[in-house]
Amino acid sequence: MAGQLKLRRGTTSQLANYIGSEGELTYDTALKSLVLHDGVTLGGVKIPYLSNDLVPSTMLPTATELVVGASKIATTAIAQAGTNDTDFITAKKLRDALNASGDAPVSACRAWLSVNTVTSTILQSFNIASFVKTTTGQFEITFTTPMPHQNYVAFTNSITMKGGAAISNATTSTLNATQTNTVSRCYIWCWSAINNSLINPEVLNVGVFC
Repeated sequence: MAGQLKLRRGTTSQLANYIGSEGELTYDTALKSLVLHDGVTLGGVKIPYLSNDLVPSTMLPTATELVVGASKIATTAIAQAGTNDTDFITAKKLRDALNASGDAPVSACRAWLSVNTVTSTILQSFNIASFVKTTTGQFEITFTTPMPHQNYVAFTNSITMKGGAAISNATTSTLNATQTNTVSRCYIWCWSAINNSLINPEVLNVGVFC
């Protein structure tokens, strides 16, 4: 009968308290895996093993921005909460987090601003480097990060005053001719059809999409 080589063995908890000799291999009877010892480290170093043809996640480090390892896919609730920094978001979970339904593509707001134009106080903003009131009813907004192209759309809530009629096309053309939007900044004019003049709305909201 051929000879047999048997390794020192024990349960996971037993081997956790064993240092062993340098280069010694032991056998974890609970995990059915090998442990390599160096004569210094308590419990040695577990050698990765397969379970159902896969390496168990417990044998892998937790993935971080600097470490390649195991992680999991976020649930819709986690994706919507937006506070978890360890779970991955799939394309579907990202759409769910945006509360977007249907098959139409989703476009992001590239910059937005809420400002008191009377005092030129920025109330809240995103990707906005500066807001300047060049004169009554005329405003220059500079982006922190430029737009990818010049053909973006800037929406605003304040082209009229207190329900007055919208600014006329002729007046719009005259005002727009004075400035041209660039990838780095856009220009907003606020007109009151009631007073037939440019005005400073108490709150101006602007959103930029492209």
